[in-house]
Amino acid sequence: MDRAHDHLRGMDDARRLLFRSTHIYLLFASLLNLALGLYLPPGPGGWRLPVRVLGSGLVLASPALSMAGFCAEPWPSGLERPYSRPAAYASLAGMLLHLLARPRVG
Repeated sequence: MDRAHDHLRGMDDARRLLFRSTHIYLLFASLLNLALGLYLPPGPGGWRLPVRVLGSGLVLASPALSMAGFCAEPWPSGLERPYSRPAAYASLAGMLLHLLARPRVG
């Protein structure tokens, strides 16, 4: 946004909003992956392992979808979010699956 679009100066408000929001979604998805990778305990066995793998796959897909949204979504004239919406839902579903597959303590 700095070099290619001159800090979004002179851009209409809707397009600026889309650039900034997709930028935040990309940051969110990346930080979610970082936090999950730093604090995830060793894998559980049984049925929890495939649930956790599926959850990790969804969380890992989220930054790629967010990046696609950052590159493509500000340019159409409407406010459609064909990449950012699935990225947010993938993050939510992935984290809920991780919550479901967490090992029992105690």
